Amino acid sequence: MTKRLEQIDIATADPDETLRVYRHNFALDPVGGKPAIDRARLELAGVAIRLVRTGVDGEADMMKALWLETTDAEKTLAALNQAGVGCGPLQAVERRRFFEVDRRFTNYVQLFIFDHKA
Repeated sequence: MTKRLEQIDIATADPDETLRVYRHNFALDPVGGKPAIDRARLELAGVAIRLVRTGVDGEADMMKALWLETTDAEKTLAALNQAGVGCGPLQAVERRRFFEVDRRFTNYVQLFIFDHKA
């Protein structure tokens, strides 16, 4: 059912410093030119990595959200509900149908599962 990991959001107090570290350690540069003040977008093997400012100085970088693409969000939601995994309602925005998995099941990281059937 799951097709691919699309995006990882990393919360950081200092996106510029985090970007510098990612450039140095992984040779990653922002996609689309100069990053905005509050966020930068990198790409690794087709997966977007968004660096998002937390607004809290001194806070460690942490994963904030994962976006997983599935072949059918409605069927995936039904399967997770049947397995006892709590999920939010199926929503549609633009060309995506998506839902969020209850954070108690994801170590309190936002996990969004979506398809392009909206």
